[in-house]
Amino acid sequence: MESNPQIRRELEALWWKRVQEARLRYEDATETLRFIKVEYGRDIPSADGHFAIQRAQKDEVSALKEYRRLLNIYVDLLTQGRHPPPDA
Repeated sequence: MESNPQIRRELEALWWKRVQEARLRYEDATETLRFIKVEYGRDIPSADGHFAIQRAQKDEVSALKEYRRLLNIYVDLLTQGRHPPPDA
């Protein structure tokens, strides 16, 4: 990790912003899934409803995985001073 405290704070701020954006995407995906389940839960099951729910579940899982990945990078940066991977 750089010895320059300003660079470290900027790096931490950058990754904190990424974590927060990922959290918002996850919360949006969760809310979308909840909405779709309510909307299609009222009607007779349909192929469109089934597909919409599956897609929303997939999006929610994907958003959660990304949030957890970024959160782990951020925690490693804070606690161990570990640089994020170049492809992150």
